[in-house]
Amino acid sequence: MVDKCLPEKAKTSLVKHKVQKEAKKYVNEKLGLEGQLDQHVEALADKVIDTAGVSNVLKAKDIYDKLSKLKKDNGSS
Repeated sequence: MVDKCLPEKAKTSLVKHKVQKEAKKYVNEKLGLEGQLDQHVEALADKVIDTAGVSNVLKAKDIYDKLSKLKKDNGSS
């Protein structure tokens, strides 16, 4: 997802962009808003990332990916 060699500022920027994009997509799909609250969703995503920290977001993503892979592997057996 994010290269571990990148500077912290670049990681933060990449993670924020990705989270904002996914959050907007999710909110718009679930609530049928067609982008009406995109600015608010971006601001909320920024606050969450700033509070949790980029390293914790990346760790959570890694854990989620591992659990998803495990579930997929066990489900296909």
